[in-house]
Amino acid sequence: MRKYFVIISLFASMHVLAQSSQYTQWIGVQLPVAISKKWQWHNDIGYRTLGFSFRSQQDLYRTGIRRIVNHNLSYAAGVAFFFTRIKFDKNVKEFGDEFRLWQELLIQKKIQRKLLWISRCRTEERWFDATSKANAYFAFRYRYRTALQKELNKHWEVSIADEYMLQYAKGNNSFNQNRTLATIMYHLNKSTVLQTGYMYTVYPTIRQHSLLLLLQKNI
Repeated sequence: MRKYFVIISLFASMHVLAQSSQYTQWIGVQLPVAISKKWQWHNDIGYRTLGFSFRSQQDLYRTGIRRIVNHNLSYAAGVAFFFTRIKFDKNVKEFGDEFRLWQELLIQKKIQRKLLWISRCRTEERWFDATSKANAYFAFRYRYRTALQKELNKHWEVSIADEYMLQYAKGNNSFNQNRTLATIMYHLNKSTVLQTGYMYTVYPTIRQHSLLLLLQKNI
């Protein structure tokens, strides 16, 4: 009897997990522009899909200025614009607008000759416009990401990373999301990198699986 109970419980858990999971594709282009040896113009364009279709769930543009202190340390600040479908449903056509200010501190250190540890702290001030589902509101979010990046040869690198996000909104300070990802990077040349991978995101109420494709071109 216990065996049947365990089997039934397992299938029930799988059913709940399937209902509470989302699948998406994140496609992005990063175009950092060198202003001088110490200053850089940051550009980040993203397209995130609704499931495995090419319908948009979220579009974004992030820009800012980065100050490069040395090979191990840089900091940046800027603005961002996000346009997000108000529900993860292809039948819902309405998008909500979000404007952000963001600040970032980036530290990286070589652990071994070909192994790099990367630590990123980012803060965001987020203004959400009103939609048919919610009133306008403001939120402050803190993000911390840590990663290990391994050089395999002159063309290939692999990376694993985790990012935790805590948000204050509407009088409450609470867990926002956690992202765990594994990526592979291919250096086409000295200025161009193609990156692909998988990301698992935990939200307070759902889980999300994302396929990643990113092109970075240094100008």
